[in-house]
Amino acid sequence: MPVDRAHPDGPGLDLAVARRKATDPGARIGSMVFGPGGPGDSGVEMVVDRISRFSPEVRRRFDIVSFDPRGVGGSNPVPAPATCSRSGRHPS
Repeated sequence: MPVDRAHPDGPGLDLAVARRKATDPGARIGSMVFGPGGPGDSGVEMVVDRISRFSPEVRRRFDIVSFDPRGVGGSNPVPAPATCSRSGRHPS
């Protein structure tokens, strides 16, 4: 994934993503993507190891998808540019 969408061929980062397929493919109605919360929560870990947080009906009907935010679990951190660090603000 590019660090800067304006430069898609520039530097990138690894973003860990996990999907658990619906337990009843015939009843599947789509995918549910969720943000893991935070700070520091791993969405991949929730999909892989803590799937019981979702009800059996949700697991039956939806593929469950999540990710590790940057700097968490399997995703790379993205350091802020020096201009952000000095000013505490995002450059305009």
